[in-house]
Amino acid sequence: ELSMKHERSLHRIDDEKNLIKNNQIEINLLNEEIQQIQNENKKLENIILQYQPHLNLLAQVNLQEYCRMR
Repeated sequence: ELSMKHERSLHRIDDEKNLIKNNQIEINLLNEEIQQIQNENKKLENIILQYQPHLNLLAQVNLQEYCRMR
């Protein structure tokens, strides 16, 4: 009887360890995904910064055209 309880207890501990290990794997995968998204965001930010002066110039030209038409 005591031996059976001990076995079940060990089995439960193993199950918990496996669950923790699987959760850790999932956390690691999610962290990798987050890192990839952050890298992609950084690239997009750089592209936006690259084109910002052009957009500002375009806005200025459009404003001048608008004022000229009125």
